[in-house]
Amino acid sequence: MKKQIVVLMTDTTRKDMVGCYGNEKMKTPNLDRLAQEGIRYENAYTCQPVCGPARGAIFTGAFPHTNGVVTNSIGMGDNIKTIGQRLHDNKIECGYIGKWHLDGSDYFGNGVCPDGWNPKYWYDMRTYLSELSDEDKLRSRDSQTSYTEGFSEEFTYAHRCSDRAIAYLNEFKDQDFFLTVSYDEPHHLFVRLHLIICMMASVLKVHLAFRTICQRNQCCSNSGQERIYMHQNQR
Repeated sequence: MKKQIVVLMTDTTRKDMVGCYGNEKMKTPNLDRLAQEGIRYENAYTCQPVCGPARGAIFTGAFPHTNGVVTNSIGMGDNIKTIGQRLHDNKIECGYIGKWHLDGSDYFGNGVCPDGWNPKYWYDMRTYLSELSDEDKLRSRDSQTSYTEGFSEEFTYAHRCSDRAIAYLNEFKDQDFFLTVSYDEPHHLFVRLHLIICMMASVLKVHLAFRTICQRNQCCSNSGQERIYMHQNQR
């Protein structure tokens, strides 16, 4: 059986922002489907309700006062290893696609792939911004300009992360891997609602691609044993 794990993360997603937790006003059919087909937890705890420290604990297994990320824009200690480094040391392929926020740089990151992760698929927010024109960089972060014509789902960070994640799954479908897909969306309503809905569809697209690979490798069964773990990162 292949050891294949995909961690899907969204940013600033509160419990009542998805329908599967009882808010009928929130129409999130794709996320609800993930919850129905997997395990839905009722309680979640964070070591610190700030982005960087919470992420640091997740990916190092150490508290902020140990790994050094005690607040945002502070990097980890040089002696701290992430799960990507530890798995890579044990010959397991590791990919990280999406928001990182652990390099000590600003919110968007520095565009440099950390040790342990596959640089071909590294795609932090700085990498995304480097693909955009100066005009589009401003449009991507402004809730007013995001309503203009030509702002498609393909333009968004989430859509591009999903496409890259699917490419990763296809490339490494026959070997052990650990992939993290860390969406920045819906972090504040910088983009219009229908694009956030498209982001949720992108999450499902990655999940379906992964499930297809699992079924091909016979690591998932049809008896309800497939389990999808969703981490809701609150800031």
